[in-house]
Amino acid sequence: MTPVVEFGIPPGWRKPVGDEARSSLGSVLAVRPDAEAGIVVASGFRTDNATLADIADQFVAAVRTAGVDVEVLRRAEMAAGAAEGFAQLVKLRDGSGIVQCHAFLAVPDAYDERTRTVLRVVLSTTVPHLAVVAADFQEFLGGIRAAVRADPAGDGREGERAVALSTWPAWSGPR
Repeated sequence: MTPVVEFGIPPGWRKPVGDEARSSLGSVLAVRPDAEAGIVVASGFRTDNATLADIADQFVAAVRTAGVDVEVLRRAEMAAGAAEGFAQLVKLRDGSGIVQCHAFLAVPDAYDERTRTVLRVVLSTTVPHLAVVAADFQEFLGGIRAAVRADPAGDGREGERAVALSTWPAWSGPR
């Protein structure tokens, strides 16, 4: 099965060029240099029973293992139609002044209920710019459409799931 994600880039953002396209977090989808901001996405298949909160914890633990101290500022579960969602706001305590909004979305497999695709979308920016780009990030998340198209049984069926993430929190900054 191949996950397909459709999205739109908010006004003021653009595709990355050169070094902007590199991130250890995943694929850089959009950057806004005037706000020192970038949106990165990664995905993977999960067959375990981990909740999205567990997966978010695992991600924070991996960042800490890489040597970056992370402070989790806020966390919230989200409903996203047929999919489940989870969001968290973290501050990197490495002297960079970077904050990240992590959004996790699980899309169930259309043919195998034991498998799901988990998308991780990360907004990185500085504390002063978070209020400027938070609404853009929420707009970006609201425009994500995750479709699952596959014909694993070879029977001509095609499965599709479209998920709009309109219920993500409007976080404007750390509290």
